[in-house]
Amino acid sequence: MARSLVSDSIRTRIVLLVLAIALPILTMLIWFFILDLRHTREHADAKVKLLADNTAQILNDYLLERERVLLSLAARPMLRSMDAKHCDPIISDYLALNPSYSTLVVLDLNAHPICSVSQYQPKTDSLALSQFFSAALRQEVFSASAAIFERGSGRWISALAQPIRNQSGSKIGLLRLALDLQKLSDDVFRSVPNEALVTVTDQDRLILLRSQQASSFIGKPSATSAGLSVDMREGFVSIKGLDGINRRTAFVTLAGLNWRVSAGLPEHELLADFRRTLWRSLAVGIATLGVAIALAWRIGIAIIRPISELATTVNRISNGDRSARTKLAGSSEVAMVGREFNRMLDIFEQQAVALKSGEQNLAITLQSIGDAVIATDAAGQITRMNPTAERLTGWPLSEALGLPLSEVFQIIDAHTRLPGLPPVTRVMHSGATIEMPEDTVLLARDGREYHIADSAAPIRDRSEQIVGVVLVFSDITERHRIAAEKMLSVAQMEQAFDASPIGMALISLDGHFLRVNPELCQMLGWTVADLLHCSIQSIASPADLATDLQFMADMVEGKRSSFQLEKRYLHKDGHEVWAQLNVSLVREINRTPIHFVAQIQNISERKQTQDALQASLAEKVGLLHEVHHRVKNNLQVITSLLRLERARCTEAETQTVLNDIIGRVRAMSLLHESLYRSGIFASVDLRNYLKELCNQAFRALAPKNAVIHLELDLDSVKVSMDQASPCGLLVNELLSNSLKHGFPDGRNGLIRIRLQHLSGSQEILLQVSDNGVGLPADFDIKMNSSLGLQLVSDLTRQIKGRLEIGHSQENRQTALFSISFTADLPNS
Repeated sequence: MARSLVSDSIRTRIVLLVLAIALPILTMLIWFFILDLRHTREHADAKVKLLADNTAQILNDYLLERERVLLSLAARPMLRSMDAKHCDPIISDYLALNPSYSTLVVLDLNAHPICSVSQYQPKTDSLALSQFFSAALRQEVFSASAAIFERGSGRWISALAQPIRNQSGSKIGLLRLALDLQKLSDDVFRSVPNEALVTVTDQDRLILLRSQQASSFIGKPSATSAGLSVDMREGFVSIKGLDGINRRTAFVTLAGLNWRVSAGLPEHELLADFRRTLWRSLAVGIATLGVAIALAWRIGIAIIRPISELATTVNRISNGDRSARTKLAGSSEVAMVGREFNRMLDIFEQQAVALKSGEQNLAITLQSIGDAVIATDAAGQITRMNPTAERLTGWPLSEALGLPLSEVFQIIDAHTRLPGLPPVTRVMHSGATIEMPEDTVLLARDGREYHIADSAAPIRDRSEQIVGVVLVFSDITERHRIAAEKMLSVAQMEQAFDASPIGMALISLDGHFLRVNPELCQMLGWTVADLLHCSIQSIASPADLATDLQFMADMVEGKRSSFQLEKRYLHKDGHEVWAQLNVSLVREINRTPIHFVAQIQNISERKQTQDALQASLAEKVGLLHEVHHRVKNNLQVITSLLRLERARCTEAETQTVLNDIIGRVRAMSLLHESLYRSGIFASVDLRNYLKELCNQAFRALAPKNAVIHLELDLDSVKVSMDQASPCGLLVNELLSNSLKHGFPDGRNGLIRIRLQHLSGSQEILLQVSDNGVGLPADFDIKMNSSLGLQLVSDLTRQIKGRLEIGHSQENRQTALFSISFTADLPNS
């Protein structure tokens, strides 16, 4: 509401200010328009006056010219003679030269025609009776009549009359010239603008001449004369014509003739420039006024916004929103007011927050504290209680407020069941903090009993006067129960400790026995008293002591929570006892180490059994070593014999056969040698075995006159001995076959042997390839009678493999033998 009033008031003042500035400008603009309109009207009046004057001048000049002609004619002797028989021929000539004249007549004083030149002969009685003749006869000088309808020609004419005088100057007749008004209009108004309307009327206000539609209006009363004063012979007036157009009209009277010329121009044309200027000025003025109002409105909004913000902030604060702050906007003065206003609010808020914080801290403390709190005044009546106190006493604060403490806080001795002394009385007398006995029991409103530990302290004001008491107490009922249960639990644990079927011991952090059970004493032959007077260092085997102590130190440092190991203890009679030791560390709640708990189980019989098994296993391993060693030696003997036989033989074919046999025996011998060296008989590392086999066979069989390289790409593959021997023989046969047949005539090349796991399957791929001469196009292993290739086929079936023979995709000249099989390892 305040903001609305402020905004409306300022907006109203700004609008009034804009109007106060705009109204004088608007007034000046209107005054300018009035002056401009007046000037435009004056200019228009001058324009129509000029038109009227020009028309009057043209007409006047025309009549003066006719007057001179008639005066010249009237002075001719033949006309003065007034002889009808001797008419002056110049009359006919003049009329012929001027077709706008319908009749030229010489009349005597009785209106009898003396001479007449006309297409139509006028009647004498008509002339004599005409108003024109009477008026012209009265004139002493040249005169012009009103509009007369000439029946002979059917046209409207105006008769010009010039008196004819004799030598003595006496009037003897009239020279009458009839002007065709239609032709005269055409001649006089030829130069008049089309939009102008010029009319000439006679003394009877009948139209003599008209610039527009003359034939329709000549001889008729002038419509422009309607409503005008008869005496108005000069001046200006706005008249709406028969065509519905408003014209500004000027009136001029011809001197001596009583003819009046009215010339009018359309007002919309005369005022066109003014109206264009008016509209342009109005548009510019309205636009300027609009811009001014908009600018003033924007300025007003810029002024109003910070003030409205201040009003809004005040309104919000009055409604209870203490966090409301105004924005620092507007002019420097408004911004300064806003800052000072905000600073005032901040100071006020800080004070309010400090006050509220004290109240909240007290309330939060009372609400969140785990102990029960009751505050009283000096008379012992309750003023505050926290929820814990409400729960323990059974009294809600709304009911306990103002009651004496002794009615709400009823305590008795747990053993005697007698009421305890009121704590308020004791504090008021002593003036110091007091502690209640630990066997105090609180009787709740609902009859429940709580063991409590409490204290009471005085509340003092600034003058150190006691104004109340605060009582703080806590429920220790659960603590009493836990203590009782703990005592029972300790007794049960001691019984289980002593009755355990395995050795149990509590050991201090420095290694001394704190407690042992009978089973441990029986295991080591020591009494309880003996063990409690010694440490683990004195009964442990020196060979195991270092590990034992290191593990215990790691537990104290928190590096491990427990450990388990097999170690030896010294029996009282001197022999060693094997035991399974499990140790854990007991800590305080704050993680401080207390002591070790050790479980010691006698495993001497199990160790004896394990030693017997190890001895039996070692004996069998030694036997296998001896068997493989003897087989290897025997195969080497056979190899030596074959070499001797090859050296003694002279036939090349026989030597080749012996070389093949030597290679095969070498492959089997190398397998047994590998098993003998590794000491592992369940499986064979095929990579190591094939690597050594290939290197030995290559060195033995490679030709001396060629450069052949051996490339090995072998993965680590474990196979059984039953598969290792066929694989070795396969590689030996294929390698020797490549060396013998793949590179004839000292040809250089490469032999590649690959052993790898096939991705996505359990199969092993063994490949032997060379880039020698390759295999024949019609090669078929089934039709080949070579013993080596037949042996390759048989060995592949032996390992349950699949043999593929062909060439590589890179080089079709390559011989490629691929054997894929599944490794067969014995179950461990």
